[in-house]
Amino acid sequence: MPIQSEIDKSQGIVFTTIYGSVTDAEAFEHEKELRDREEFRAHFNQLVDARGVIENRLSADGLAKLGKVTPFDLTAKRACVVNDELAGLFAVIFGVQCGSRDNYYITKDIVYAYEWLGV
Repeated sequence: MPIQSEIDKSQGIVFTTIYGSVTDAEAFEHEKELRDREEFRAHFNQLVDARGVIENRLSADGLAKLGKVTPFDLTAKRACVVNDELAGLFAVIFGVQCGSRDNYYITKDIVYAYEWLGV
């Protein structure tokens, strides 16, 4: 699967890496798997490194639905690192659908993401 997450309970953060080509089905499967993991907590922060995405096959409808079923609650700080403007636009749409505008940060520089999350 082109989406992998590692959970660091001691820091209260989920490190997610996305690479290759991603479909709606793969994104929904990953969200379900993350939610079902015993060590996951909805209030954990998240760092998404999407710089390895080479083809985004998510649909606009799928992205909107995905944002509404996220396993994270609104208190979670989420940073997304992207490689280009199109990926950034997808990240913006997802963040709006999540309803976490104040706790959502998008950047092309992973150092800024770590700093914003306090990691």
